Amino acid sequence: NGRFINSLNQLPAIHRAYGEEGHIVLQVQEANEALPDIIHHLSNAGCHIRRLEIQEPNLEAVFLNLTGRALRD
Repeated sequence: NGRFINSLNQLPAIHRAYGEEGHIVLQVQEANEALPDIIHHLSNAGCHIRRLEIQEPNLEAVFLNLTGRALRD
């Protein structure tokens, strides 16, 4: 996953890519616009996508992103 994450962080549409619990998490501004390029990039890199989920950020995710701490810390 590390090589995929490093290459994904180079794509202009991706604000942040990181690994979490065996998954690759991507933070993008506009998922519908970024998704075709992301899928194309991963396919060319030899990554097999087993599942894809788009989530809107919740308050806790925004807080964590801004402060680096969970709400409970």
